Amino acid sequence: MDYELYIDLLFLINFMMDFLLLRLVGKILKCSTTHGSLFLGALAGALSSCVIVAVPIPYPIIKILLFHTVVNTLMIWLGLRVKEKKLFFEALVMLYISAFLLGGILESMRTIVAPLSVLFAAALAAGYGVWGIWLFIQRQARMKKVICEVVVYTGSGIYPLKALIDTGNSLYDGVSGKSVNIVDKRTARRLFPDTALYSVRYIPYISIGRESVIPVVRVQRLQVQADREYWIEEPMIGICEENISSREEYQMILNPDILGGS
Repeated sequence: MDYELYIDLLFLINFMMDFLLLRLVGKILKCSTTHGSLFLGALAGALSSCVIVAVPIPYPIIKILLFHTVVNTLMIWLGLRVKEKKLFFEALVMLYISAFLLGGILESMRTIVAPLSVLFAAALAAGYGVWGIWLFIQRQARMKKVICEVVVYTGSGIYPLKALIDTGNSLYDGVSGKSVNIVDKRTARRLFPDTALYSVRYIPYISIGRESVIPVVRVQRLQVQADREYWIEEPMIGICEENISSREEYQMILNPDILGGS
């Protein structure tokens, strides 16, 4: 069976998809790319793909090997400016994963979306969707059990602390609707030498094997250095009876919800 192959259409499709893939992988791996380098990498990938397809080679396995060695290497070297071996293999793996995801999305839409321009728009949207999912997974993994630097601003001073971002802390204040962060009594004595100056109220608190109430205090602001810098205005801090860290690794338990809206 004979097939007609339009080399200009093949080049256009490969160029646009290669550009999208390189941009996506570059964002994921935080490579120092430019629009020029991405254009050059996509151009090299599309041209080399067309040459491999057009040149008669007796053994198909050779073409497959060329696709998976020459084409990908040119794209990564020129498009992502990758020189280190470790980063090169990371980029290669991410290129395959991204191509697999985008290819699956396009294949599922091929029978629904007929115009090529609309299909490319769908591919672009899918690419940014994959990027968004990757950012969300990355952020959640970093924040699962992460100790970070925080600075608490109160009326009596500025206090730097170590804080644990704990996804198990879902405590919130029912009156203000704000998420509550937790410190123990010893840290609270540093932060609030005169609690009469602050609006203190009590909220229900459930810990392992017990239920009680704890006082919560509103402070001026909180600076958190996590995956980036966060500033939270008028956060709530709860004061618990027991020590929150037996090894004194941290002095506060952060509610991760306060970072979600920053």
